[in-house]
Amino acid sequence: MTLPHFLGIGALKAGTTTLHAWLEAHPQVSLAEGRKEVMFFDRNWDRGVDWYAAHFAHAGDRVPGEVTPSYLYDPHAPARAASVVPHARLLLMLRDPIARLVSQHSFFVQETAYSGDLRTFLVDHPNAIERGMYAQQVRCWLDHFPREALLTLLLEEASADPEIAVARAYAHVDVDPAFVPPNLRERANESGTARFPTLRKLGRRTARWLYDHDLGPVVQAVKRTGAQRLLVRAKKGPKDPMPADMRARLTDAYAADLADLSKLLDRDLRQTWPTARAGT
Repeated sequence: MTLPHFLGIGALKAGTTTLHAWLEAHPQVSLAEGRKEVMFFDRNWDRGVDWYAAHFAHAGDRVPGEVTPSYLYDPHAPARAASVVPHARLLLMLRDPIARLVSQHSFFVQETAYSGDLRTFLVDHPNAIERGMYAQQVRCWLDHFPREALLTLLLEEASADPEIAVARAYAHVDVDPAFVPPNLRERANESGTARFPTLRKLGRRTARWLYDHDLGPVVQAVKRTGAQRLLVRAKKGPKDPMPADMRARLTDAYAADLADLSKLLDRDLRQTWPTARAGT
């Protein structure tokens, strides 16, 4: 039975698609077959370890692993992962929590043609703010894995100096850190707006059904054709700035968690994240 040597555990809308692309490009890495996000330790736990292992049976002498950004937020995922892959290396991508929140809203607009602004989105999706409360989520993982198993990358630093970020990621999962992926500076999974909202929704539902019935290779084949890009309109110009009162409220909401995260990661996040600086 082949199980993953590493897990990319999140966070949502914090650059995990780029991390996935970097790992996929490395000739010594073998990512899960048939689906981009296996979601075993949250959504598909009941399918069992044999089902999970089947996604890595093709690895051969390459290093197997997977990236599922929903793992960070799920309260059950750390204990489940520790019970199945206790020696796994963990890769975590984080992003300024307010920027992450804005990106989640933009992505939701893209995927569903949602018409509500950010303020309405927060009412409709109250857990969107909680997803940026990283400290409590990271601590759950460190309750089950040793600190040295976790590598934390910040999206802002990875975007500014991807050579260093990708080398650190490769070294952490025990593959050649000198390899430079051809997609190093490509930006993955940028948000836009749906050209044909109804068709876009149908496509997402169909893809989910195919994944649920272990027909992920069909979805991946369609993605390789680039057909899904025809359903999304590219970003337009810069959006209206966030209202000052909303930014202040969000900054206050994240202040304590960011202070806790700085201690947990032993790094001063004020150097990188505007929200951390504003909250001090």
